[in-house]
Amino acid sequence: MIQKSKPLLDIVRIGLPLDALKLLDAYLAKIDTYKPDNKTVVFEVKEYEEMLGIQRLRTEVLDANLDKLLNHVITLKNTANDEDDDVIKINLFQMARRRINKETRMGEIVLVCNDVAKDFIFKLDDIKYIKYNLEDIIKLNSRYSYTLFLYLKDNLYKKTWTISYPELKVRLGCESSRYSMFSYLKNDILNPCKKEIESKTGVRFTFEPIRKNRSVIAVTFTASEVKGLTDKKKADKKVDTDKMVDVESSKSASTVPVDNNEEKDWKAFYGSSVLAGLAEQCEYTFSKKEMQLIHALLKKINISPAEGDRTGTCRFGREAYLQEKYLRLCQEEENKAKNGESITNRFAYLRKMLENEAEEDSDE
Repeated sequence: MIQKSKPLLDIVRIGLPLDALKLLDAYLAKIDTYKPDNKTVVFEVKEYEEMLGIQRLRTEVLDANLDKLLNHVITLKNTANDEDDDVIKINLFQMARRRINKETRMGEIVLVCNDVAKDFIFKLDDIKYIKYNLEDIIKLNSRYSYTLFLYLKDNLYKKTWTISYPELKVRLGCESSRYSMFSYLKNDILNPCKKEIESKTGVRFTFEPIRKNRSVIAVTFTASEVKGLTDKKKADKKVDTDKMVDVESSKSASTVPVDNNEEKDWKAFYGSSVLAGLAEQCEYTFSKKEMQLIHALLKKINISPAEGDRTGTCRFGREAYLQEKYLRLCQEEENKAKNGESITNRFAYLRKMLENEAEEDSDE
């Protein structure tokens, strides 16, 4: 069982590779948090390989992860002080060693935590912490799944909670402009993470976007945990999966929050697959009439066909072009929000961008 203090949860954001984070978890799993003097942990390389589910860990890869774990400076809030600006910058470990045991002739890993770091690793009763099984997390292959799992574990006691969309992107490390659109975060990150987390751990969760003026401003999570499950086979044997809350398979459950985008027949809603394809690039933000006007403007702009587009209509090229413009709109919206400003009419703003492009093309 791993006990990880709340300050240590934030280190997933500092750029350590996933295998280095798992080394930290392996260390935390072997210590007794009530015995701070026993800060040295020794375990066989083979044991760590088995944790990762691999046959052989290359020496240069292990050395690189040990270097990063040893040398990476992290910033932690001083839990002894309530002031937000009281932070401590430290290295978690004062020594990391790879050696051959002379008696067993087996490779070993030795980790010794820094004396200052002991306050965040041992005697956790005075600070908040979460608990989870090493088996639950060690076989997660995605850094996003690892990060999301810890976030869910930290909030499980709430059962249902809401986080602002900008904060969620920061927590997951998804701050590129691509994820200004929730549909990309959902398809690239949340859905794959949901599949991996639920197949390898006991955590079950759903998520629902909260919209304002058709833009996603927050996400509501509902999560629970099936105790004692470390893989999907055990889950299938011990629980009735038909009764599990699953946003993808239990749309009829009245208590399950569902993303309405998955329920609608967008082709029927917009009247054609062409308009539905364009609307998808804008997260289905605009009405049918607005999408018809956008489509008409796109036809006036010189847009090259997308690679592999054999329709002869530049359809996919227009979709890619519109996606780029919509992302620019979302980015501009975020920039204005930082200054306390807002875009009052998103459609008018996007239409103006397209009209300017159409006008420039007509002048050439």
